[in-house]
Amino acid sequence: MEKKPRRLSCPYIENGCVGICKFSVIDVVCPYYVPECPYEKLEVNDIVATYLLKVKQYDITLNDYRLKVYKVKTNDIYHVIGKIYCNAFERIESMSYGLWTKQREEFWEKEGYSVVDYKE
Repeated sequence: MEKKPRRLSCPYIENGCVGICKFSVIDVVCPYYVPECPYEKLEVNDIVATYLLKVKQYDITLNDYRLKVYKVKTNDIYHVIGKIYCNAFERIESMSYGLWTKQREEFWEKEGYSVVDYKE
C-alpha cells in the first residue's frame, strides 16, 4: 500500500499522527480520530444549556441590595443578562452565572434563597 502525503493542517503531525481524520488522507486509523462527533453538525444557536444566574439588585423596601437567583434555560446567556439589566428599574450591583447542577440549586435553597425559573 502506497502512503499518500498528509495534509499539513493536521494539529497532530508533529506528534506522529498517521491516520484518517478530516486533516489526513492516509488509509490508517488515527488514534486521535473521533468518528462523527454529534456536536460537529450543531450550530451554536442549537445548543441549549441551563444556568444559575445570580443578580445582586437594590431593593427599595429593604433600602439595601438583595440577591436573586434565577434558573435560566437558554442558548445565549448574554442575551438574558442584557435583557435583565435593561429592564431593571433598580440599580444592579453585580451579576454572575454558572452552569446549573442539582447540587448548586440545592445549595442556594439551603442558604435561604428561592431559585426562580426565568421566563423570557
